[in-house]
Amino acid sequence: LEERRGGLRVKSFQTFQSIIGGFLAWVGGRVITPDLVVGFFAGLRQTRHRTTYGAYRSLLLRAFREIGLAGMMDGIERLKTVKTPAKYFQKYQVERLKKYLLERDPELWFFCQFVYFCFLRPRRELRFLKIGDIHFDENKILVPGEISKNKKSEFVTIPMAFRSAVMGLAARSPGEFVFGGVKPWSYNNSGRRFRRALDALGFGSEYKL
Repeated sequence: LEERRGGLRVKSFQTFQSIIGGFLAWVGGRVITPDLVVGFFAGLRQTRHRTTYGAYRSLLLRAFREIGLAGMMDGIERLKTVKTPAKYFQKYQVERLKKYLLERDPELWFFCQFVYFCFLRPRRELRFLKIGDIHFDENKILVPGEISKNKKSEFVTIPMAFRSAVMGLAARSPGEFVFGGVKPWSYNNSGRRFRRALDALGFGSEYKL
């Protein structure tokens, strides 16, 4: 995994690291055999969602292949999965979330507004957005190519309904990250915080940031 680190996206590396780490923690220093791997996946099948099982199967198969031990995965069957699409928030649900976040995590509510009004990708674009990327006089935001999904620098308009909230950032240093200041938020920061709010309000896992 360390040898391949340079060719993997940060998210991919973290996923590999988590899955391999979880497997090795379960192994606990025992000699890895095909029977041991079968036992691991039998337990996984009983305790985790099929999607999680599939992720472990796919990535561990790739890892074993990398070291010439693909046979370790013989007998590990593929399970069919049915992906459940994320549900959209109805207006009254948005009002509940807004009230909750304004009271307990107003910064996260501001983050949600950026996503909603400006269509910025939370983890890839908004997390790395800097104050200097916001053109306050022209009422628009430059999404630099190095953080955009298509690698192109493009402008997005700030809707009038959101302008007054964004103008509050104008007094900060251009080099600061909008969220995090000197350093950007960590990859899972917004998702973790939003999940806590959803759990507190009784929203199921089908609702996402």
